[in-house]
Amino acid sequence: MGKYFGTDGFRGEAGIDLTADHAYKVGRFLGWYYNALRERNGNNEPARIVIGKDTRRSSYMFEYSLVAGLTASGADAYLAQTDVKPAPYTDPVGNYSAMAQSDIGIPWVDGAENFERNLERIIVQKWIAIFPLGVEAWSEHRRTGYPKLLPVPTDKSGGTVDVAQGARRLPYPVEEYQQNNANLQLAIQTLDGEQQNGNRTGDVMGTRVWWDCKSYNN
Repeated sequence: MGKYFGTDGFRGEAGIDLTADHAYKVGRFLGWYYNALRERNGNNEPARIVIGKDTRRSSYMFEYSLVAGLTASGADAYLAQTDVKPAPYTDPVGNYSAMAQSDIGIPWVDGAENFERNLERIIVQKWIAIFPLGVEAWSEHRRTGYPKLLPVPTDKSGGTVDVAQGARRLPYPVEEYQQNNANLQLAIQTLDGEQQNGNRTGDVMGTRVWWDCKSYNN
């Protein structure tokens, strides 16, 4: 046991010392252990295991392998639930409520025809995992269109931003207009020329940059 478990838990280099098979076996053991513990206490309901992870890519591999092991041993794994869907948002003070923007479920669904919905599943989980890395989360949202965010109740952009899609970039600073205007205007022309599937132009927050080119999801 000392080979893998250190002072901070199950440790080793992902894919070499620690593999998906390790995580699966750990899940099998934990599911068996906690189910047996509950049964000894007179509770026949499946054990419920909460899984947390950080933002490293290997975390996703370990997460799904762990879930596979848990469910194989009879535990109730959250990722396997098919009836959990996004819920409407109700403002506790009554100022702003909205219907759920997606009906995506948790489990992965095989098949090329489910590519977009599976992409949404991945990015929603990444959105949660990278909190509070706001810039990275914003970039992923612009790149993929996920997660589907609640509608903006009031447009305070003066029409420069499509409120259904949100801000797509940051405008150039005032100093560029004052000290580098000629090159700035060329940059804005390039920005407009490279834009795809956008409905705003110029140096405004609603203009899409070159890599933000996917068709809007709504």
